Amino acid sequence: MIKLLANLITFVLHPIILSLLAVFLIVYRETGDMNTAYYWTFISVFFAVVISLFVLVGIKKGFFTNIDVSVRKQRVILYPFAAAVMLLFVLVLLFFNGPKFLLVGLIAFIASLGILDVINRKIKASIHVATVAALSVGIIEMFGLKASPVLFAVPFVAWARVLEKKHTVKETIAGFLSGSILAIIGIIVVQYLLRVLL
Repeated sequence: MIKLLANLITFVLHPIILSLLAVFLIVYRETGDMNTAYYWTFISVFFAVVISLFVLVGIKKGFFTNIDVSVRKQRVILYPFAAAVMLLFVLVLLFFNGPKFLLVGLIAFIASLGILDVINRKIKASIHVATVAALSVGIIEMFGLKASPVLFAVPFVAWARVLEKKHTVKETIAGFLSGSILAIIGIIVVQYLLRVLL
C-alpha cells in the first residue's frame, strides 16, 4: 500500500505534468483568462507528448532505463532534446504572438535545463523534487505567501523517490536546492526581461 502511494505521488507530480500546470498558471496569471490559459496549455501538451514519446522510444531502444530517466548518465541525452523541443515551443509562441510571461518563462526553463545538465554531471539530483520545488517557489511568487502550503509537496515527492529507490536522501536534497535556487534566479531574470521587453 505504501509503495502504491509512492508510485501515485511520483506519477501525479511527474515533471511533465507539473510543467503543464506551470504553463496554465503562468498564462492565467498574465491574461486572467481561463480560455487563453487552457488554449496555451493544450498547445504545450503537444510538446510534452513529443518529449514523452522520445523517452518511450529511448526505453524501447535501450538508451533509457525507465520513464523517469533516473540513470544520471542517460540524462545527457534527454536534456538537450527537451531543450530543443522547448525552443520549438518558443518559436511557436513568437510566431503566434503568445503570452510574454510564457515566452520568457520558457527561455528561463531552457537555461535551467542547461544548468541542470551541468549539475547532473557532478551529482545526481532528483528532477522530480527539483521540479516540485521550482513550481512551488513559482506559485508562491505568483500568488503570495497564502500559497506556501504547496511546499508540503516537496517532502512527499522526496519520500516517494527514496522509497522507490530511484534516489537517495542526498539526491533529493540536491534536487530541492537546485530547483529552488534555479526558480529564484529564474524569477529575477524573468522579471528583468519583462521590464526590458514591455
